[in-house]
Amino acid sequence: MSPEGFLSYLQQQPRVSVALLLVMIRRLRQADTHRLRYRAQTVVQRVAERLLHLADQCGVQTREGIRLEMRLTYPELAAAVAASRESAVKAVASLRSAGALATGRDRRFVITEPDLLRRIASHGLTDPSVSG
Repeated sequence: MSPEGFLSYLQQQPRVSVALLLVMIRRLRQADTHRLRYRAQTVVQRVAERLLHLADQCGVQTREGIRLEMRLTYPELAAAVAASRESAVKAVASLRSAGALATGRDRRFVITEPDLLRRIASHGLTDPSVSG
């Protein structure tokens, strides 16, 4: 549908216009909330949160843990969490050291300790409750 045709349709269907407006308002509020939350989190927390989200979307339970079915590069991960590639690499290394994350033979991320990763996403790595 052309932009002109779409605008014409919206003029003829005001209920659709209102529904679209409500969706846009909700998404803007979510984006603002997301952005504010990201400002308060460390890169490690943001990476942990993103990996948990991806596990919900495309994770498969294995003996080792929850393997992400998608291949995720460091530049992609960095972009998803608003960080530099180097910061994302360091964050993943920290999550590995904490025992929450591993990389499988196929170079896909495996969440070895989902509860630990959730605690890290919520409290960071410096919180004493994270280590136990």
